[in-house]
Amino acid sequence: MYINTFLGIRGVDAKLFDVARVLEFNWYQQMRKLILPASLPNILLGIRLSLGIAWLGLVVAELMGSSEGIGYMIMDARQFSQTNKVFVGIIIFAVVGKLTDSLVRILERKLLKWRNSYEG
Repeated sequence: MYINTFLGIRGVDAKLFDVARVLEFNWYQQMRKLILPASLPNILLGIRLSLGIAWLGLVVAELMGSSEGIGYMIMDARQFSQTNKVFVGIIIFAVVGKLTDSLVRILERKLLKWRNSYEG
């Protein structure tokens, strides 16, 4: 997320800073009206990628060494050949992962509707 935010801020067009200088924007106005809107697509991309990686780490951690939770339920059901419970656990992981990704996509649509080139 940090790298995407950094790249988004560094990618702001220098001409926009010239316009902000002509309009006599102070530091706060530059942040709010120039830097944040211009770097928001990269920030949201970083959030989306970070959530995916965090979710993957959570699933691996639960499957590897937990004593309770969905991952533990999956591993316990696998040992006793209860495939229905394994599939339920996998479906729960998939649905929650898709929901978090969909929430970020909704946030992207809402915050980036001002862009002509953005289609979600």
